Amino acid sequence: MEQNEVEEFCYRYGDETTWKKQIAEYDKMIDYFLSRTKNVDSFTKLMSIQAQSRNLDNTLKPSIFQSGYTNSTVLIVAAHANDSDTCRKLLRLGAKPETVDCGYTLDYFGKTCYQMKNTFIYALIDSKSWETLEMFLTEFSDMARPLMENDEFGLNPFVIFAMKVQDYFIWTGMDKREWRPIVQYLADLFIAAGANPDEKNVYLVFTAHFSENDSGYFENFDGVVPVLNTLKEKGVKGSFFPTGVCFAQQQYQEPIRRIVEEGHYLSAHSYAHLVLCEGGRTLVSADSLAKDFALMEAQLSRFGLEKKQYYWMIPPYETCNSESRERIEALGYRLLNPSEGPLFGFDWTTPEMASYKTIDQMLGRLWEMEETEGLSGLILLIHAMNYPEKLDIERPYNHLGEIIDTLKSRGYGFKTFKDVIAAETSPRPQ
Repeated sequence: MEQNEVEEFCYRYGDETTWKKQIAEYDKMIDYFLSRTKNVDSFTKLMSIQAQSRNLDNTLKPSIFQSGYTNSTVLIVAAHANDSDTCRKLLRLGAKPETVDCGYTLDYFGKTCYQMKNTFIYALIDSKSWETLEMFLTEFSDMARPLMENDEFGLNPFVIFAMKVQDYFIWTGMDKREWRPIVQYLADLFIAAGANPDEKNVYLVFTAHFSENDSGYFENFDGVVPVLNTLKEKGVKGSFFPTGVCFAQQQYQEPIRRIVEEGHYLSAHSYAHLVLCEGGRTLVSADSLAKDFALMEAQLSRFGLEKKQYYWMIPPYETCNSESRERIEALGYRLLNPSEGPLFGFDWTTPEMASYKTIDQMLGRLWEMEETEGLSGLILLIHAMNYPEKLDIERPYNHLGEIIDTLKSRGYGFKTFKDVIAAETSPRPQ
């Protein structure tokens, strides 16, 4: 079984065909390749190549499927096509639904912000392949059970399912009386397979930058001590992402030591808070980015940290195009973005601005989201900064205790990106 045979298939069927047409050809190819190999793992690994398809002018482009997944296995493709017969065949032959070396993003509250593993069960949920999902949860419950545990973001397939089905049935125009029994039936199958619908976690993340041109008048890390005091009082851990410039300021040395000593997650937000891109155009060269990150790493190392302890980071301005992302990942980092929806990122605005938000609007939006969509897996950004011309009551971090208490009262726990790294580096269940 040669890789070029797989690539040739991808060239032929990667463009301008629907999933339903593709899967008929995949089914033929599955039988053909399985007749030539005794090891289904080798087969599925070969099918997870970085596939390319041809444009009409016969040039290559880095996309195999219309939906944009550039890495996949036949099992994943069959999941997206809702082809339960092909999925059943592969699972019986030993295909492993949890083993795929790629991922894809999830649009959450209108913004791509969560990198989700391209596993079989997530593919079923994302494509609304309900018949195949039912088959998997009932016929292969032993395989499904290990997949029900929370991932490194505090999410599990049951939570993703709940998020997806609401949008799906609403946009298909179905009346609740029609779709509620379907959802309840599938939900019961999830719970029978080991999903825990009651576990809910939020990630509190704190960012800051120090504006050297005005000695920290506009941007600073002055909110860090009140934040640390509140977290200590409430017994909660957070994740901190100040820029490297903050690390270099004498007044923040002791608070940064407290972040480490008190068990919080500490990474960075670049060194100099560079604007990486604008309008899709990359503004920072690979060499300049590497130099900026080297300065950032030097500051983190002063506090006894190694990259393996802080490789999850937030890009400056929470903005990053694909080229900058690839460069950052090549430097050994993984990127996260705060969840879209909460309004705390507007805490720097003033009343004369069109984008101005009051603290009551910010808090009101958070609790509205909790009541309508739920907040499990939420990455909640709060600036640990004292913007000028603001009263203390207007600063979101001064409401952190209230936020924590309310979330706790509604059944939420709190995790940090220490938990994420621990989950990523611990052995997966067999």
